[in-house]
Amino acid sequence: MKPDGGAGEGGNHATDAGDFCGFVEGDRDVPTYVGVPTMADVCPKIATMAQIDVVPATTVAAARMLDGGGWALDVKGGAELATENRFDALVLATHSPSLASDVVGAIASGEEAAAAAAGEAVQEGSLASRLRGLAGGLRALADRRSPVYTVTVVLPDDVSREVPFDAASVPGSHVVQFLAREASKPGREASTAWTAVSTSALAASVLGDASIPKEEKAERAAQAVIDEMAQLLAQYAGGVPLRAPTAYHARRWGAAFSPGSLGSPQEDAVALPPWRLAICGDYVRKLDVHASPFEAAALSGMEAGERVAAYFAQA
Repeated sequence: MKPDGGAGEGGNHATDAGDFCGFVEGDRDVPTYVGVPTMADVCPKIATMAQIDVVPATTVAAARMLDGGGWALDVKGGAELATENRFDALVLATHSPSLASDVVGAIASGEEAAAAAAGEAVQEGSLASRLRGLAGGLRALADRRSPVYTVTVVLPDDVSREVPFDAASVPGSHVVQFLAREASKPGREASTAWTAVSTSALAASVLGDASIPKEEKAERAAQAVIDEMAQLLAQYAGGVPLRAPTAYHARRWGAAFSPGSLGSPQEDAVALPPWRLAICGDYVRKLDVHASPFEAAALSGMEAGERVAAYFAQA
């Protein structure tokens, strides 16, 4: 990763409150970072540097505890896992906490079954009760994740050249919350492409409109974003209506940001040592602790890794 030389990632955590991830209000002495050549390359490169084997393009559908300890994964798509599907520890690092909720819920069910077999009622404050509460909290957060659309638009060359900034938050728009010139990022080829991040309100409106066929939702969101960009950038096109982009592409980020968290006052990750399980994400720590969701997610992942390493050091 390389610093882009832009504004720092400070300020508040809100993504639809006028300052995209602290972009505007951040400390100008702190650089932001971007993946090279793309953000999709960051995690694989970190894994390669750490000599970690990676199974790409594979979805983990479920994680199961094994008799005698360890975990097995149910996967779909992509490559096959190792011949022996048994892992000594499990770290769940996902945008949505839905899988974490399922895993913790299964652990809670096991504790409840053990209590029932012993003829004991599950008391409030007991381990089983606290695990069930954690599973419920994770499920509630999964149901509240805010989606957004990202739309990459290739603008006419003469218009793109006239825009006097490389990136900007858009606090006055209900459609677009952030714009960035792709060519301004390190390692990117020269182009007139711009990426716009929609507001969660627009994404929720499009996704929740039953009259729009599923296969047309991305196109509908893209058109709304393009129309808004035309108004926002009209002053750089001589005040005339912006010509249609030469190309564009829209992608849905289904679990982009969390409007809430587990509210942990001190811990950045959830650690359950008896099961060698750690859960990390921007939804663990209290929202007002870190400057941005990116910082919260990064620190949560670091703590989860340290906790898992400690499991084996203690063993």
